Amino acid sequence: FLSRISDKKNLDGTLELLASLQGNGKVEFDIYGPIEEKEHWQRCEELMKQLPANIQANYKGYLPNEKVTETLQHYHLSILLTFNENFGHSIIESMAAGCPVLLSDQTPWRSLANQKAGWDIPLANKDEILSVLQKMIQMDQMEFDQWSHGALEYAKKVIHNPEDIEQNRKLFS
Repeated sequence: FLSRISDKKNLDGTLELLASLQGNGKVEFDIYGPIEEKEHWQRCEELMKQLPANIQANYKGYLPNEKVTETLQHYHLSILLTFNENFGHSIIESMAAGCPVLLSDQTPWRSLANQKAGWDIPLANKDEILSVLQKMIQMDQMEFDQWSHGALEYAKKVIHNPEDIEQNRKLFS
């Protein structure tokens, strides 16, 4: 998880889903980002304490921009089950680091699974989100490498999209 820690980003919902995972696969869930809403963070801390023994959540604090790509390259999944996102810079940064993403359908990123870049799932579909999390726990290295490559290729298309580049030039000229 790499984002501001606030109600909108739904970290507490993510922790609740992790707590309901079945099985004994080991999960290490690291949380990066500034705490913007202390009450939300307190709720998250309580949820972290209630996680099963095979699921460990760690707050890593603020991640400096120059460390984002290097850090994300060490993860198998980036999760942002947000209630609303206009763009989501951490999303494209995750994919550019070869880290597939698990997102709510409240971001502009769509049809990610078709390109093996990640998943965009309605928040109401908790069973599908849990299914993806279970899939990631059981995924072997060869399959993960395919998803990692898919995330990287998706990010390249976005970053090098000539229409977006031209729109940015017009915006700043």
